[in-house]
Amino acid sequence: MAGRLSMKEYAHMEQVIETPTGSSSKLKGNVTTPLGPVARYHLRYSLLLTMVPFLCGVLLLLLLSVFAKLNLYFLEANGMLVNEQVRDGYYTTVQTETMNMAGYLVLQLVVTAIVSIVVMRWASAPFVSASRIVETASRNPESLRPTSRMLSESPFFDRVIWLFALRVKNGGANQIKETGGNFMPNVFFFLKFAVTFGGLSIITGMVMGNTIVNVYQEIVRMAIQLVKNTSMTSAQHYFNAQQDVLQDATLFTTIASILIYFVIGLQISRYMSTMIFVFTRALEEDRFPIQLRTDDIYHGLAASLNRAREKIR
Repeated sequence: MAGRLSMKEYAHMEQVIETPTGSSSKLKGNVTTPLGPVARYHLRYSLLLTMVPFLCGVLLLLLLSVFAKLNLYFLEANGMLVNEQVRDGYYTTVQTETMNMAGYLVLQLVVTAIVSIVVMRWASAPFVSASRIVETASRNPESLRPTSRMLSESPFFDRVIWLFALRVKNGGANQIKETGGNFMPNVFFFLKFAVTFGGLSIITGMVMGNTIVNVYQEIVRMAIQLVKNTSMTSAQHYFNAQQDVLQDATLFTTIASILIYFVIGLQISRYMSTMIFVFTRALEEDRFPIQLRTDDIYHGLAASLNRAREKIR
């Protein structure tokens, strides 16, 4: 996509953001460099986003295992001759089909993890891009060029940073006046987040629903073959009722995952908006040095802006 950072550029600029001094951390001996605040932020939320389908899948697997055991009790209560060989054969079938569903769940987790990593990079993309532009304006102003960030997470913040970079390069008065303190909350990232995870939840929910029904039907087929002296009509009605419950549970977990993703998306978007507001207000009012709270993660960008401000003629 035009205007996007390459992986090499992204890694370099993320390091600049994470290190308040703007210098790279060096390895000492065999000690591994610890993750910076931005990387920890990405990791924390990526794991949280990935845990949503994991918990939903585990709940469905538990419900499936409960129904499988209830089926055996139902058949026993209705006169099926049970011995250890029959019981072992039934549970072997249940375990085999459950493992097939567990394999799908693992695949779903891998896909969700990859999507989560990409989305969390979107969350920090405005600040990574801002750091790159400010560092270019400070160190090599002649190479400063406007960049097109298609589908930008915050066109508003991109424009503010660009005006500041031009001031660093050319000097003169502050041109960031048009905001007038009327800051609009960032909605672009939230819309992209909602579309991404809403669509992912619906698709995976549909596939999970079909998968769990197929697995359950295979278990029922095995149970029907073991029926002796049992009314097929009553047994089939009982199994169909359980299948309906499984489908309802799948729908419920899909809706629950969408709501959970909605809350997480609002939280991430709100933090983005807060940081954009802090940096924009400081640049608009020309209030330096910029000082962030201890638990904020963009101290490196604040340091880059502070150094750039000192170069303005």
